[in-house]
Order: sequence, then structure tokens, then C-alpha cells
Amino acid sequence: GGGGSIQLEGTPANAATVTGTSLFVGPGGRLNANGLGVVENTLTLLSGGSITTELDDPSSEIRFNGTTQFQGGILVGDGTARQNGNAFVNADTTISIDTYDMDGQFGDTVITIDPDTTLDINSRNIDTSASNDFDGTVNVNSSTLDVAPNWQLDGTINLNQTDAAVPVLTGDGILTIRSGGQLNVSGSGNIEQIVIIEGGVFAGSEANFNQITSFTSTAMVETDGPGDAINLNGITTMSGGSYVGNGAIKFDNQVFVTQNTSIGMADTDLDGDSGSAEINIQPNVTFSVSSINLELSADDG
Repeated sequence: GGGGSIQLEGTPANAATVTGTSLFVGPGGRLNANGLGVVENTLTLLSGGSITTELDDPSSEIRFNGTTQFQGGILVGDGTARQNGNAFVNADTTISIDTYDMDGQFGDTVITIDPDTTLDINSRNIDTSASNDFDGTVNVNSSTLDVAPNWQLDGTINLNQTDAAVPVLTGDGILTIRSGGQLNVSGSGNIEQIVIIEGGVFAGSEANFNQITSFTSTAMVETDGPGDAINLNGITTMSGGSYVGNGAIKFDNQVFVTQNTSIGMADTDLDGDSGSAEINIQPNVTFSVSSINLELSADDG
């Protein structure tokens, strides 16, 4: 059964390890690490189950080396959980452990969130490094990824609309897409948090940036085909970057151009769907647009 308790008491030199057949932590069940604990099994956390590190011990750590299935339940504690194996989120799950190392020790973890499901990460850190960066891959399949702290993306986030629900990327903190990091949107996708873009954004349909968005000189933004769009619905700052593709970029709020910036997409809607965008170009700065169309919404300005 999934109930009962497992206590892993190990040290860095001699980790306490559980291995064998699939391990289920079900209603009333608890898996706790005091010191260093390692789970080699395929692990399933069910609703009502809990995985913890020792209370008041920030040095306690649990490592998920096998595949992890999150089907509810809670992951809490003052220590660290390392997601060394891939993870699948099959039901709404909240992670509140102090440090949830999303990409594990090797930086290549793949996390896949099932449709109509939310992965809510309330951890203070999503990595053990000071940069708080993620190097792996997250597939947000018509689901929601909610990350509370400021964090940096050196890996890949795929917002995939796989059913009627629009995938959502959100959080209380600031997400920085680093140079080398990549955000891909297939179908519509909503970005509901403050984003600084130093790396890549690719829109295979509609990428809706609904909060404050800043593009730096190293940003590489691309739309795939006609009808695909980067929709900038929040306040936007543009400090250079590359903007290309057969789709559109739409400005639908205040825009501040702080460094020379050139738009090379097929279509640029300077006043967006609302017709009320305001573009502010700082002194001695050039903002150039080389697009076929500068208006995509009829009779709005």
C-alpha cells in the first residue's frame, strides 16, 4: 500500500538508499530524509502523501534518481530535493521544500506537466547555485507552471497547447531567459509573469506576454508562419535584439525603446488590437521596422 512511513537516515559518505520495485507514497504515507536519502525506484507521490526532509535541518537532502510521478501530495521541508530523474506531473501538485533542484545534479532533467494540471513550486530556490538557474526541459502541455522565486532559464520551456486549455507560465518572481535559454510556444501560450529575455523565443502560434517584458540586445525572437504572433500586452522595453520570421509582433501597451532596435518580422502591428499602444523612443535611439504590414486590426488607428 501507499501508507506507512519510510525514514532515510544517511550521510554524504554513506547515503541511505531505497531501491527495487515502484514506490508509492499514498494517503497518510510519508517518506522522510534525515541527512542524505536517495530514491532509486520509480516514485509516485499520491494525493494525501508527503515527502519531507528533516525539520529544521537545511542540510538534509533527498534525491529522486528514478522517474517521479507527481499525482498530488506535498513535498516540504527545510532541506533540498534534487530531481535527478525525469518527472511527470499527472495531477495538481504543490512543492514547498526550501530548495527544489528542478534540473538535478546533472542539469538534464525533463519535467512534463499533463493537460489541465498545475505544478506549483513555492520553493525559495529552484537550484543549488546562486544564479538559481534551470538547465533542463519543461513541457507545459495545456497546463500551468507556477514558479514563485526569481529564476533563470538556461534550458528549454515548451508551452504546448495540446487541448482546448491554453498553457500558462506564471509566478510571483522574475524569469530571465538567459542567452542560450529557449522559450517555445506551440499553439497559444500565456506568459503571466515578468520576463527578461536575453535568449530565444519561438512562436509557432500565439505567444501572449501579459506582464512586463524586457528584451535585451542578445534576444532572438522568431515567429514561424503567417498568423503566428508575439503579442506584447504588458509594458515592454526593447534594448536591441533580433526579431524575424513570417508572423507578426504586436504592441498593445506602452513600449520603451532604449537602444537601437530593428524589427524584421513580416508584420508589425504598432498599435495592437486595442489601437492604443504608445511607443516611446529615447533620444539618439533608432527604432526601425522592415515589415510588409504595419497594421493588422481594421479601423483601430
